[in-house]
Amino acid sequence: MTAVFLGLLNYFSVYYMGVLSQSAITGLRNKLYHQIIQLDTHFFESSKTGDLMTRLTGDVSNLQNLISSNML
Repeated sequence: MTAVFLGLLNYFSVYYMGVLSQSAITGLRNKLYHQIIQLDTHFFESSKTGDLMTRLTGDVSNLQNLISSNML
């Protein structure tokens, strides 16, 4: 009986941690996108596109790995 309860508790905790982490990452990506599109054109002219893309996708992916359900 205890094993079943612990199994259910583990299932729900992993599920809700996944939902919360995906929600947080989605919110972060939306905020980042809105921040980027409000920047001046000079910023984009002086920055390399590849560097910006690497920074945006890489940093968000690192944060996603940090708060993923595997950390639970």
